[in-house]
Amino acid sequence: AQARIEYLRLLAAHTYLAFELATGARPIAERALATRVGKGVQSPQHALLLIRDKDSQAYREARLLPVANALGKALDQLNAAVNDCTATLKTAGWRITDARGPGREDLPAWIELERGQQAVMQVFTNADFAQVLADYNIDDPRPSPNATRHTVCTALDRVLNEASVHAVMGHTG
Repeated sequence: AQARIEYLRLLAAHTYLAFELATGARPIAERALATRVGKGVQSPQHALLLIRDKDSQAYREARLLPVANALGKALDQLNAAVNDCTATLKTAGWRITDARGPGREDLPAWIELERGQQAVMQVFTNADFAQVLADYNIDDPRPSPNATRHTVCTALDRVLNEASVHAVMGHTG
């Protein structure tokens, strides 16, 4: 079970990075929400992602972004791996609690094993990403957790007008 969980953790780290780069999201933390809206529901051409990523009690914002094909595939692959791992663990007698909470099912997730054949399915956060890097003795190249977001913003500055960049990045209010 441990090898399967480690594979899932590494896949979650990969998907977390894809999520950050494809959306320009703030580092995923406790209050982050993401919900996929299927193609044809709001847009005839794209699946969309409703993101709430500001980790603040005082201020909340949301934005709707098209889901890049690569991100959609990465999230689907991770969800399939989580579901497969869940089924395998349950068959082996493990009790799994889904601690993601409502509106968080479309964020990268993983399963953490606990004592007594207990496991928790949870959102893969920025802290989890940093821990994976540390566990594999990889120096985190980001000068801050927001560095990925700032890189996306800088890239968008080159191709979008200022108002569009602010809308994509959630700089409203």
